[in-house]
Amino acid sequence: MITSNHLTSRLQLLNAKIAVNLSKRCNFLLLNILGYVALFFIHQQVNWFSSTGNLSSELLLNRETNLWVPILEILTLIYLFSLYFLSLINWQRLNFKIGEIFRLGFLLALIAWCILPANSSDVFAYVGFGRIAGIYHLNPYIHGYSEISDFYSRYAWFKQSMPYGAIVLPIFILAGFLSQLNVFVSLYFLKLVSLVAYGCIVWLLYSILKPLNLNTSYSLFLFAFNPFILLELIINAHNDSLLILFSLLAIFALQRQWYTVAVGMALLSTLVKIPGAVLLIAILAYLIQQRQWKALIYSLISSLILLGVLKITLLPNIEAISSLVNPNSEENSIFGVLLRQTKKFGLYAELKNNGFLRIHSILFGIFCLWRLRMIRDFHSLVKETIYLTLGLVTLYSVQFRPWYITWLVPYAAIAKSEQLRQIIVLFSFTVLTFYAVPNRYLSFEVNAIQYILAYGVPLVVSGWIATHPRVNTV
Repeated sequence: MITSNHLTSRLQLLNAKIAVNLSKRCNFLLLNILGYVALFFIHQQVNWFSSTGNLSSELLLNRETNLWVPILEILTLIYLFSLYFLSLINWQRLNFKIGEIFRLGFLLALIAWCILPANSSDVFAYVGFGRIAGIYHLNPYIHGYSEISDFYSRYAWFKQSMPYGAIVLPIFILAGFLSQLNVFVSLYFLKLVSLVAYGCIVWLLYSILKPLNLNTSYSLFLFAFNPFILLELIINAHNDSLLILFSLLAIFALQRQWYTVAVGMALLSTLVKIPGAVLLIAILAYLIQQRQWKALIYSLISSLILLGVLKITLLPNIEAISSLVNPNSEENSIFGVLLRQTKKFGLYAELKNNGFLRIHSILFGIFCLWRLRMIRDFHSLVKETIYLTLGLVTLYSVQFRPWYITWLVPYAAIAKSEQLRQIIVLFSFTVLTFYAVPNRYLSFEVNAIQYILAYGVPLVVSGWIATHPRVNTV
């Protein structure tokens, strides 16, 4: 009869054997390369185009892709995350040096750069926005690709105006010009931008971590080798890499008490995507708490000048400004799914008339003010930015995309709370459940299971960690 103690000892023995193998740099590298090479071939099997001949917005999960492709991808990602988690658990035995992390991380990132996107078609929308502005000389905040008919129309699945900030537009324009040569040239150019941004992020994290009383190599590994980061930032080439880059530049500047620069970088992060405003508001709250009035005034003046220029040049009317918040967002967050159900049963109009949406916004505002009041120093600013971002993407926003969790992983790398780190790292794994089920099999019940797995597992595990502190790895 196998007892729990016997099973535990067997698992500990197995873990020790795995740790010995992973501690050998050659074995560690080859095992990881195996996973990313498998992803390379799996992503080659994705049918990008729907039955109409146009690019599908879902790629991997579209109806034309064989069911086995997403299954194989999820199994491969589970394999890569297993290596990642085992490395974190056995960190004291692996104990990678900083130089090794940079070298091995760059090699894996380079392999990831070679892999075609499969989980999101956003990168094709980026090229479309660049073509609107660069080739057709139209304002992408007013015009959409629905107004254009050319060879790229079959790739331009996003027909509305651009929902991203102006800071990324020059990059999109260059990609748009490159698409005249070949669509894949523009695609790999944008992936190259993401690869360079990833390298800069890792270097910035190293620079931020050096003065902190944290295990620098462990924290760097936590971000740089996270399979979800490599999947979303480099393979799928989301422009969230630029949001993260400017956010970390802001934190780097704040750490060195370059307060005006910190606000400026946080503003640039917001001008990549509106959720960058979370860090901007947190930094402003920190400066108020520190009574840095001169820096606040300089920051306010320079920010107003920049926003004024953008208003005159790119955002001349309310329609253009509203495009930044993507008013046509799919209602697929927890809150969004609930709203969708109220519409389905004819309750939405009544809830809206009774002020439910206004109350929801007020409650979120109260939550934000509560967390902002907790900001006292650098570490509390990082912690509260995590809480505010989690609140935004899980409780308030009507739209949720798995890659939103990439915003949290660099904060986890510099967070002082080990529990917060573990929650975010686990969240970056469980959120992959949204890539596991093709759209043709989705229903309210399946969606509910996805959310329970994605959100519930990290919460349950974090509660268990809180009552079993010995599981902390460093």
